[in-house]
Amino acid sequence: MPPPAKKARLDHRDISNVLHNDQIANTKAQPQQATSQGPRRAVVRTKHQPVGRQSRPKLRKLEQMPLDILYEIFQHLSPRDLLNLARTSKGFRAELMLRSNAFLWKASRALAELPAPPECMSEPAFANLLFCNHCHGCGKTSQSQILWPIPARYCRDCRQSKLSIDPSVISGIMSEAAVRVEDVVLHTRINGKGAELFHVPELDVIGTTWETLQDIDTKRQFIKERIETAVLWNELAPRLARWLRDYQRLLDADKDVLLKKRCVAALAKLRAEGWDNEIDMMTWGNLVRLSNLKQLASKAELTDKSWRDTRSEVIQFMSRFRRPSAPINEYRDRVRSRLRLLDRALWDYRRSKRPENAEYETECGIRFGDLAATKEVQALLEDQSSDLTRDVILTRLEHMIPSLADTWFEQCKSSHLSIAQAGLEAAGVAAVGEPLNLAIVSFQCLAEPRCRMELNLRWPQTLSHDCFRDANLVDGPPPRANKYEEEVWKYLQELGWDHAKWTIRRRFQADALKFAKGIEDRSQIVSLCGLDPTTATVQDMNNQGARFVCSICSSPETGRVICDWTRMLRHEKTDENGFHRQRKDALGNHWVRLPDQLAAQARSLESTVTWKEYTCIWCHHSTEITGIRQHLQLRHEKAEPKLGVDYYCCEQRIREVSIYPESLLQDPEAQATVREGRGFFARF
Repeated sequence: MPPPAKKARLDHRDISNVLHNDQIANTKAQPQQATSQGPRRAVVRTKHQPVGRQSRPKLRKLEQMPLDILYEIFQHLSPRDLLNLARTSKGFRAELMLRSNAFLWKASRALAELPAPPECMSEPAFANLLFCNHCHGCGKTSQSQILWPIPARYCRDCRQSKLSIDPSVISGIMSEAAVRVEDVVLHTRINGKGAELFHVPELDVIGTTWETLQDIDTKRQFIKERIETAVLWNELAPRLARWLRDYQRLLDADKDVLLKKRCVAALAKLRAEGWDNEIDMMTWGNLVRLSNLKQLASKAELTDKSWRDTRSEVIQFMSRFRRPSAPINEYRDRVRSRLRLLDRALWDYRRSKRPENAEYETECGIRFGDLAATKEVQALLEDQSSDLTRDVILTRLEHMIPSLADTWFEQCKSSHLSIAQAGLEAAGVAAVGEPLNLAIVSFQCLAEPRCRMELNLRWPQTLSHDCFRDANLVDGPPPRANKYEEEVWKYLQELGWDHAKWTIRRRFQADALKFAKGIEDRSQIVSLCGLDPTTATVQDMNNQGARFVCSICSSPETGRVICDWTRMLRHEKTDENGFHRQRKDALGNHWVRLPDQLAAQARSLESTVTWKEYTCIWCHHSTEITGIRQHLQLRHEKAEPKLGVDYYCCEQRIREVSIYPESLLQDPEAQATVREGRGFFARF
């Protein structure tokens, strides 16, 4: 008798075969029609409903592509897309779940700037935790919440059964191992509140595994691995939570961009029909109301046909902003309409700068109020010549702004330089190189009493200091004797956006600055960092990387705040409670330098991004990602705003990192600070 035939082994790399067999398995065979000797009866044929999985032609075409091309495509997909693709067919699932293809998930994760998962979790499981909204307990998709420190997704019902406040199941094991339950078992709080809740499945696994271990060395190794896993997840959880929060904001911003593209197209059509002046003078609130019109609040593209259908409603909305043909106040209308052109010319000037200089230009460059205050701009805006059309004025302003900006910057730099040179001469310091670049050179603001304690103003950041650049528009208009300034003030009030930086009444004044006192302290701090005070620049001090702790304000038993050189300067003026401290000892006696290894660990935590703010390159408007894209679409009429082209990102990082002794490993406050990524334990 011949041996039974072996089952054919399906090659897991033949994705199309897997898909074909999958379709066959889900399709029921049609029963054969029985034959009989009698005549056939007439039957009424009905439409047969398809049974099993529907055929998807596009997916089948993708399945038939060569593997090397598929691999190249997979590496450019997001982790969410890879996860969804693995659920479309058995073929894709078999291919993507191979351990040898983990590089596909790693490339996708790197594309999304995701941190690496811990060793105890695979790449697909990591993506499933972040992007799949199914409950890990019951599989439901409604109201599942990620519990980061565990990590798992549970709905409200499953949280009741999967989390427990009582870890008594393994209390005997913990007593035998002489460790705390909190150090071994992952635990969490719901929304950061309430008592510590322990993961029940993990309690069961620990109890079951412990019973199988016989010798003491194996048990110690098991407890050690559990502690390392808990520490790893406690460090990783805050980073993942921040990443997912930013990711969700980006998704919301993308959805909002699609909704506003239709309004941007409508604005272009309105300008083509002669509504330029009305659009230019619309406030931000009116632009938002326009975008929220039922006819424009849609993801559908605004075609010529759809514009014909919606035009009457849009024109009716815009007609309320139409000015009368005979202006009531000719001077006001002339100046205000040209002020808007000045604003647009300034946008174009900022945009002409290279992207890497955009942040510097919006922070420290010339602003609207500076330009409006110049005699050249005022003369052009008040000119009554009949040949000055809208395009002519805009062209002249675009040619004037670069030279005016250079002149303004050189005047500001010259006044700063004279103050710095006088301060260095009075202190008897023979500086080498550009004085404004030295780390020991800083300025003190005299414009406001609240700023007089700030001694760390530096060039050119002084140009963005609030006292010189910000004006409160609700303070009241300038003197009515100056009609031009009054019109500028009213113009900014009516727009009500992006012009808190108005400097007509509070322009930069050299007498509002003086050389900051305390140059001896600054020189000693530079020397403590190992550099020469007469040559060390701000860039040199930022690159040297030394970190210190103050031995006066804190003790090793309670933890200490780690300071870089700029924080040391602030610390020398006030203590941690904000009270002025009169120091009686030498500055170097109470500053203790951290070893290089601990300083590197502190710098790593300081580089953690806690918040992202986005700033428009065209103007100075800053907000979160959804707001900045909406601003660019409605105010600057950019259909698809792009990062680095239309706006840039300002990352807010951790400002204060603490170092705790190992004796505080069980301290709840120290543990919370370390979990948040704002401190670490070390022997020092």
